[in-house]
Amino acid sequence: MDIINITEEQEFNTSEIIKKVPLLTESAIVSLMFLEKGQEMCLHKHPTCEEFIYVVDGNCEITIGNETKKLKSKNIVLVPRSVLHRIKNCPDKKLILLIFTSIECKNWEE
Repeated sequence: MDIINITEEQEFNTSEIIKKVPLLTESAIVSLMFLEKGQEMCLHKHPTCEEFIYVVDGNCEITIGNETKKLKSKNIVLVPRSVLHRIKNCPDKKLILLIFTSIECKNWEE
């Protein structure tokens, strides 16, 4: 049994968003993403899977399709398959995300 301590996995970099994949099975991927203050992901989509994004710590703005909302710690959101989305971290605090996807989600498109 693998037990992941998110605190021990933390790694931030002002030059790039850090992504780690601590758990991987034949059918699912659990990823951790660490964003510095103000960092943002480019607009992209996953044509083969849905994605659940859970905010472990921090506050951010998420755009899914043409809708933008604020997320805070302990919020979770579903990103449907093939829908453009992005996350922008707020400028005042680091952001930790826990992302659940199916294994088909290895690719993404801008």
